[in-house]
Amino acid sequence: VLCVFISYQSEAQHQTYNIKKYGAVGNGKLICTKAVQNAVDACNKNGGGEVNIPTGIFMIGTVHLKSNVHLYLQAGAILRGSTDLNDYEDFYAGPPFSHVHKGMLFTEDAENITISGEGQIDGNGDVFFELDKIKKTKKS
Repeated sequence: VLCVFISYQSEAQHQTYNIKKYGAVGNGKLICTKAVQNAVDACNKNGGGEVNIPTGIFMIGTVHLKSNVHLYLQAGAILRGSTDLNDYEDFYAGPPFSHVHKGMLFTEDAENITISGEGQIDGNGDVFFELDKIKKTKKS
């Protein structure tokens, strides 16, 4: 009986969760945070495996990575940060930091997380630097 259980766990950890099956659209316009999060959650709930990011540009806000999840970006896949700060959650960094941070990928109290593949993670940070310059200019 123990061997059957171990075999079952091994199979569960090799399951693949394609974010498109959860509603993600790789057109570089639609925010896909919920679809990516739902794939990560399903992967974690079923014992782990691979969350597959296929070719395309997938815009996201904050996604919480969870234990036993392997985020795999195929060649030509881009996870790009949303240009809207409202798509991100606030995180307090804790001492010695005294300010709130925002980010695309977040994890806490998790283990066995990997990110790999030939794709890219693009935080889209240049947009926010430009917005800061515009806000400062308007205040002047």
